[in-house]
Amino acid sequence: MGDRERMSADEPAEDRARCEEERSRLAEERTRLAEERTQASRDRSVLANERTFSAWLRTGMSALAVGIGAAELLRDTEERAVALVFGIILIALGGLLPVIGARRYISTARRIDDEEAGPTPRWVVEGTAAALFFAAILALVIVLMR
Repeated sequence: MGDRERMSADEPAEDRARCEEERSRLAEERTRLAEERTQASRDRSVLANERTFSAWLRTGMSALAVGIGAAELLRDTEERAVALVFGIILIALGGLLPVIGARRYISTARRIDDEEAGPTPRWVVEGTAAALFFAAILALVIVLMR
Protein backbone atom coordinates (compact mmCIF):
# COMPACT_ATOMS: atom_id res chain seq x y z
CA MET A 1 0.00 0.00 0.00
CA GLY A 2 1.37 3.40 -1.01
CA ASP A 3 1.52 6.55 1.10
CA ARG A 4 -1.48 8.01 -0.66
CA GLU A 5 -3.63 4.95 0.01
CA ARG A 6 -2.54 4.84 3.67
CA MET A 7 -3.40 8.56 4.16
CA SER A 8 -6.87 8.15 2.74
CA ALA A 9 -7.50 5.10 4.97
CA ASP A 10 -6.42 7.09 8.10
CA GLU A 11 -8.41 10.23 7.20
CA PRO A 12 -11.88 8.94 8.21
CA ALA A 13 -10.56 7.94 11.66
CA GLU A 14 -8.88 11.34 12.08
CA ASP A 15 -12.02 13.13 10.88
CA ARG A 16 -14.13 11.19 13.36
CA ALA A 17 -11.72 12.02 16.18
CA ARG A 18 -11.75 15.73 15.22
CA CYS A 19 -15.55 15.74 15.02
CA GLU A 20 -15.80 14.04 18.41
CA GLU A 21 -13.40 16.59 19.94
CA GLU A 22 -15.41 19.44 18.42
CA ARG A 23 -18.69 17.97 19.70
CA SER A 24 -17.22 17.60 23.16
CA ARG A 25 -15.88 21.17 23.12
CA LEU A 26 -19.25 22.54 21.96
CA ALA A 27 -21.11 20.55 24.62
CA GLU A 28 -18.81 21.96 27.32
CA GLU A 29 -19.33 25.47 25.95
CA ARG A 30 -23.13 25.04 25.94
CA THR A 31 -22.99 23.79 29.53
CA ARG A 32 -20.86 26.76 30.59
CA LEU A 33 -23.22 29.22 28.88
CA ALA A 34 -26.28 27.56 30.44
CA GLU A 35 -24.70 27.81 33.89
CA GLU A 36 -23.98 31.51 33.30
CA ARG A 37 -27.60 32.10 32.22
CA THR A 38 -28.84 30.21 35.27
CA GLN A 39 -26.67 32.32 37.58
CA ALA A 40 -27.79 35.54 35.86
CA SER A 41 -31.41 34.46 36.22
CA ARG A 42 -30.89 33.71 39.90
CA ASP A 43 -29.23 37.11 40.39
CA ARG A 44 -32.23 38.81 38.74
CA SER A 45 -34.59 36.91 41.02
CA VAL A 46 -32.63 37.97 44.12
CA LEU A 47 -32.66 41.61 43.00
CA ALA A 48 -36.39 41.46 42.26
CA ASN A 49 -36.99 40.02 45.73
CA GLU A 50 -35.03 42.92 47.26
CA ARG A 51 -36.99 45.48 45.22
CA THR A 52 -40.25 43.90 46.33
CA PHE A 53 -39.18 44.02 49.98
CA SER A 54 -38.30 47.68 49.52
CA ALA A 55 -41.79 48.30 48.13
CA TRP A 56 -43.35 46.62 51.19
CA LEU A 57 -41.31 48.97 53.41
CA ARG A 58 -42.23 52.08 51.41
CA THR A 59 -45.90 51.15 51.46
CA GLY A 60 -45.78 50.54 55.20
CA MET A 61 -44.11 53.90 55.83
CA SER A 62 -46.67 55.65 53.62
CA ALA A 63 -49.58 54.01 55.43
CA LEU A 64 -48.04 54.99 58.76
CA ALA A 65 -47.57 58.61 57.67
CA VAL A 66 -51.09 58.90 56.24
CA GLY A 67 -52.53 57.28 59.38
CA ILE A 68 -50.75 59.74 61.65
CA GLY A 69 -51.75 62.62 59.40
CA ALA A 70 -55.39 61.56 59.28
CA ALA A 71 -55.61 61.07 63.03
CA GLU A 72 -53.94 64.41 63.77
CA LEU A 73 -55.41 66.62 61.05
CA LEU A 74 -58.98 65.42 61.49
CA ARG A 75 -59.06 65.20 65.29
CA ASP A 76 -60.85 68.55 65.70
CA THR A 77 -63.59 67.76 63.18
CA GLU A 78 -67.08 66.40 63.72
CA GLU A 79 -65.99 63.03 62.32
CA ARG A 80 -63.24 62.67 64.93
CA ALA A 81 -64.18 59.06 65.75
CA VAL A 82 -64.19 58.00 62.10
CA ALA A 83 -60.89 59.82 61.49
CA LEU A 84 -59.39 58.18 64.55
CA VAL A 85 -60.49 54.70 63.40
CA PHE A 86 -59.14 55.43 59.92
CA GLY A 87 -55.85 56.64 61.41
CA ILE A 88 -55.54 53.63 63.71
CA ILE A 89 -56.20 51.22 60.84
CA LEU A 90 -53.55 52.89 58.68
CA ILE A 91 -51.03 53.06 61.53
CA ALA A 92 -51.60 49.37 62.26
CA LEU A 93 -51.25 48.60 58.56
CA GLY A 94 -48.07 50.67 58.49
CA GLY A 95 -46.65 48.52 61.26
CA LEU A 96 -47.89 45.25 59.79
CA LEU A 97 -46.75 45.67 56.17
CA PRO A 98 -43.00 45.65 56.94
CA VAL A 99 -43.47 42.47 59.00
CA ILE A 100 -45.37 40.80 56.14
CA GLY A 101 -42.75 42.08 53.70
CA ALA A 102 -39.90 40.68 55.80
CA ARG A 103 -41.59 37.29 56.05
CA ARG A 104 -42.20 37.25 52.28
CA TYR A 105 -38.61 38.31 51.61
CA ILE A 106 -37.18 35.52 53.77
CA SER A 107 -39.60 32.94 52.34
CA THR A 108 -38.86 33.95 48.76
CA ALA A 109 -35.10 34.06 49.38
CA ARG A 110 -35.25 30.48 50.66
CA ARG A 111 -37.29 29.36 47.64
CA ILE A 112 -34.82 31.07 45.29
CA ASP A 113 -31.94 29.28 47.02
CA ASP A 114 -33.83 25.99 46.75
CA GLU A 115 -34.93 26.84 43.19
CA GLU A 116 -38.60 26.54 44.19
CA ALA A 117 -39.74 30.16 43.68
CA GLY A 118 -43.41 30.70 42.88
CA PRO A 119 -46.09 33.38 42.88
CA THR A 120 -47.39 35.35 45.84
CA PRO A 121 -50.07 33.43 47.75
CA ARG A 122 -53.57 34.41 46.73
CA TRP A 123 -54.63 35.35 50.29
CA VAL A 124 -51.85 37.96 50.49
CA VAL A 125 -52.92 39.59 47.23
CA GLU A 126 -56.63 39.50 48.07
CA GLY A 127 -56.12 40.59 51.68
CA THR A 128 -53.97 43.56 50.73
CA ALA A 129 -56.35 44.61 47.98
CA ALA A 130 -59.36 44.31 50.32
CA ALA A 131 -57.65 46.32 53.07
CA LEU A 132 -56.77 49.11 50.66
CA PHE A 133 -60.25 49.03 49.15
CA PHE A 134 -61.91 49.45 52.55
CA ALA A 135 -59.42 52.16 53.52
CA ALA A 136 -60.33 54.02 50.32
CA ILE A 137 -64.06 53.65 51.05
CA LEU A 138 -63.51 54.98 54.57
CA ALA A 139 -61.49 57.91 53.23
CA LEU A 140 -64.24 58.64 50.71
CA VAL A 141 -66.87 58.63 53.48
CA ILE A 142 -64.78 61.04 55.54
CA VAL A 143 -64.29 63.40 52.61
CA LEU A 144 -67.96 63.33 51.62
CA MET A 145 -69.14 63.94 55.19
CA ARG A 146 -67.19 67.19 55.47
